[in-house]
Amino acid sequence: MSKKNINSDFTIGFSNLIVWVDNKKCCGCSKKSKKPKKNLNSSYESYKNSLDVKSSINKLKSSLDSKVNKDDEDLENKLKEDLTTEIKEIIEEESEIPVEERSEIPILKSLNGIIPSGNMTAIIGSSGSGKTTLMNFLSSRSNWDPNMYVDGELFINGKLVKSLSKYKHMIGYVPQEDILHEEATVRENLEIYGRLRKIPDYKNKAQNLIDELGLTKCADTIIGNSMVRGVSGGERKRACIAVELISDPKIIFLDEPTTGIDAFTALEVMTCLKKLNQERKVGVITILHQPRQEIIDLFDQVSV
Repeated sequence: MSKKNINSDFTIGFSNLIVWVDNKKCCGCSKKSKKPKKNLNSSYESYKNSLDVKSSINKLKSSLDSKVNKDDEDLENKLKEDLTTEIKEIIEEESEIPVEERSEIPILKSLNGIIPSGNMTAIIGSSGSGKTTLMNFLSSRSNWDPNMYVDGELFINGKLVKSLSKYKHMIGYVPQEDILHEEATVRENLEIYGRLRKIPDYKNKAQNLIDELGLTKCADTIIGNSMVRGVSGGERKRACIAVELISDPKIIFLDEPTTGIDAFTALEVMTCLKKLNQERKVGVITILHQPRQEIIDLFDQVSV
């Protein structure tokens, strides 16, 4: 895929997404381990009676019977080896282990979807429904937990890719918990992130974002915390968004950006995102818990 095509279009698709966690490791002190490789022999014994696989196996056996000369044991053994290999390939390609029969706890089951380039998309659901897990998969952040296993296919502009890791410079991610320096001002935070990401002329870019996101009045106010007074909740959220926009991403993910702020401020933040989406053509994917109707109306598509 050419760089030109990626810059002009950044459509994300996913299919057959399954996410599960190891239920045997119930605490953080458990020894970390990588996902075990699939045991095809075990899969064969468990699923050889599946209708689809059984049909394919019967066809292969019929083909074997027609080719084997009963007096030629070497040829028969060779064809049996080929048959076994083909059966294993069929099981690997056509037979998915049902989530219900896994020894792990399923989080997401066989999800499919597409997020068009430049769209503003909302993922809505109750607590524990897997919203953040889905977003972590799409933004290639699902490998943070070694006990979380993922199966599924990810596409960019229709082309299958392993992950979005190589496109991180084109992706912004705003977590639910703020990651700003509490003792630094809004302007200083933007400039710090600009320098860390080696953004040319980062000072002018920081100023442009301050103007664009309505942060002029609080630009030189510290972020603050529960002990030290700083910017308001809405200003903090917009500052978090500005930090991710300083690298000019093609798409930005936000994990519940309305959490911890009142309804009016939440609408103000989402209206700001809609403006960025329309003017900058930045794709926006947002997790929301219980949005009001005015917020839902801002989105191009809503997934529940």
